[in-house]
Amino acid sequence: MPDLAILSPFSWTSGRSHGGITPVIRNLTLEFSNQGIEVDLLVRSADPADEPHENLPPGVRIVNLDTKGRVKVALAVARYLRTTRPKVLLSAGHRFNISAAWAGKMAGTSRVFVRVGNPMSREAHELGFFHWWKRMKSLSIFYSWADGIIAISEGVAQDLVANTKLDENKIHVIYNPIVTNDLITLSMEHLDHPWFQPESPPVIIGAGRLAKQKGFDILLKAFAQLRDHLDCRLMILGEGPQRETLEELAASLGISDDVSLPGFIPNPFPYIRGAGVFALPSIYEGFGNVLAESLALETPVVAADCPGSPREVLDGGRYGRLVPTNDSESLSKAILKTLKEQPEPSMFAEAVKAYKADTIALSYLETMGLASDNKGTADQ
Repeated sequence: MPDLAILSPFSWTSGRSHGGITPVIRNLTLEFSNQGIEVDLLVRSADPADEPHENLPPGVRIVNLDTKGRVKVALAVARYLRTTRPKVLLSAGHRFNISAAWAGKMAGTSRVFVRVGNPMSREAHELGFFHWWKRMKSLSIFYSWADGIIAISEGVAQDLVANTKLDENKIHVIYNPIVTNDLITLSMEHLDHPWFQPESPPVIIGAGRLAKQKGFDILLKAFAQLRDHLDCRLMILGEGPQRETLEELAASLGISDDVSLPGFIPNPFPYIRGAGVFALPSIYEGFGNVLAESLALETPVVAADCPGSPREVLDGGRYGRLVPTNDSESLSKAILKTLKEQPEPSMFAEAVKAYKADTIALSYLETMGLASDNKGTADQ
């Protein structure tokens, strides 16, 4: 019987398309394994790239549910819970949270915790009032069946409290596990790119899905203004539906020669470490993993003060400049000032103390009631 089962849109070796969830689940799973927790990773259907599983940590197993669709996944997870009876089921991602809460209620064998990674009301509002109402209603019903709700920031927790009828006492704020030894090691890989050579103009980096939420159109406009004052370049790492729109905007602004959209980069960390500034222009964010990653790599950051967590991660502007959302002029000025006034190195270490993966994993285990279980096992 495993201690923990995890249901999320994640594939151990090829889960790169699932944004911030992938590094979070990977880092948590590694730390859970290090702490002696047996973990089953539940996948809707196995990815051929995940076979064989030699790279899985000790005590971690892939369980193929072999099904798709919210209802079918819930039924499959319920069968798994009745048969395998893990102590806890943890889920991540709204659709998976619904299936997990539903499965937990049907099976009645395991404690269920759902992880919420974005301000759900803001996400739903973009699709109109009816979708917002429907989403908030489903949250109020299904998430109430869970034993606990893990919000990845105070902003996400406050959004849940303000827009649902969920019990506030069920909501626990636990930040994302960002700072790992692997992060530092990966960032030191050789970067053979002409923009990152000594004496080259500074590079401003953005990263994330090329989607409206990320506000990269604002960053392009800010960069166009910045180039009036400084020779510099802009690179936006990631892929998504707004690629063509962003490329057209760069052309219309006359900055295409100094803008690069290289797509998905398996290891973005050398680029972030080599940048002069990391810029996050998002309209809203759940946590903004890459802000903490940039600080861990001692790259100064500038972020939009959007709903979600940038204000929390940057401690109200103490660890990086905050600018109004949708304000390209303020963003441009903040980037220029940051390039000219580099922060003290000691600031970076202080900024990321709260995001160390081993500490965060322990917080998860304590919240889910597994820390004491594991200690008792280890002491025997």
